[in-house]
Amino acid sequence: RCANIKHLRIGDNASNVADRTNRRRGPWGERHRSARLTAQDVREVRAMLKIGTRQDVLAARYGVTHVAISNIKTGRTWGNLDCES
Repeated sequence: RCANIKHLRIGDNASNVADRTNRRRGPWGERHRSARLTAQDVREVRAMLKIGTRQDVLAARYGVTHVAISNIKTGRTWGNLDCES
């Protein structure tokens, strides 16, 4: 972990969380402790959604809820996947 004092900012929790998000630091995607899908799984889900595969079918196939599939579809989760390097 970085301990350079020049990298520290004063702020409340909300500004610290926003800074973490803006700097893309933290557990995202597969690194998140509760992630059940891989980036490849999400790409496959998106491709199948585009051809009309039902969300409940995808949820059963990947062992997640239909809400998880809906969140992928709307970009609420995994929305940063296209931005990852």
